[in-house]
Amino acid sequence: MKTLFANKDFRRAIALAIDGQELVDKILNGAGSTAPAGLIMPTNELLYEPDSDILSGDISGRLEEANAILDKLYPDKDKDGYRLKNGERISFELLTSAGAQDTVSYLQRQLQKIGIEITFKAAGSSPETTYLYQSDFDMTIQSVILSMANADIMYRAHFVTTERSSNYGKLADPQMAELIEKMRFTLDRDEKIRLIKELEVMTAQEYYKIPLYSADVISAARTDRFTGFDCSQGGTAFNSETLKNLKRVV
Repeated sequence: MKTLFANKDFRRAIALAIDGQELVDKILNGAGSTAPAGLIMPTNELLYEPDSDILSGDISGRLEEANAILDKLYPDKDKDGYRLKNGERISFELLTSAGAQDTVSYLQRQLQKIGIEITFKAAGSSPETTYLYQSDFDMTIQSVILSMANADIMYRAHFVTTERSSNYGKLADPQMAELIEKMRFTLDRDEKIRLIKELEVMTAQEYYKIPLYSADVISAARTDRFTGFDCSQGGTAFNSETLKNLKRVV
C-alpha cells in the first residue's frame, strides 16, 4: 500500500476528505483553530498567500471530488465499500498517541466515506526512538506553522533533509529543495518573502503535510504566589495562533 502515496492525486483525495473546521467544532468544542494547507496562518499578513489555502469549501463537495479522483485510480471495492488494490483492501495505520483517539475516530469515519480504511497504532513513549527519526511515513497529519522566524530551519527540516529530521515521508522534490536553499541564503528581504510565498503554494499542492487543527493553549500562574505578570500573545512552531505566554509587567 505504501506505493499509493507516490501519487499526488491520491494524497489530494485524502486531504480533501479531512475537514479541519469540523475537527475544531466537534473534537475541540470550538477551542482551537485550523491551519491552511500552505502552513502559514492568514493572520501573518507579511507572508500569507491566499492561493495556498486550497483545502476549503463545503465538505460534501470535497468528498465528491475525492471519490471522483479515487474512482479513476481504484474503482474496485469490497463488500464493505472499501477500495481494493489488486484485490486487497486499501488500509493504513495512523500512528499517534492514545490521547488522540477522538481525532482517530473522526478520521476513520471520514476516510471510510472515500473507501479508505484507517486503523489506530499507538505511538511509543519516546518519539525520537520509536518513530520520528526512524520513520518512513507516507503522509503527515499535523499543523506545523511556518513564519519568517523559523523559515530557514523548518522548511529544510520538513521538506529537504531526510535523516533525523521532520521530513517523515522522506519527500524529495528537487525544485522545492532548490527554492528553499535560495530562500535561506538570500540577503534580500523582499526576495525572501517572495520565495516563501512561492514555497507556500508548493507546500499546499504537495498534499504531504495535511494540517488539522491547533488547540487553544494558555499558560497560567497562581496569583497568590506570583505577581506582576499578564498574558500576552505567544509564538511557537506548532501553534503561533493561540498560544499565550506570561509576561512580566514592568
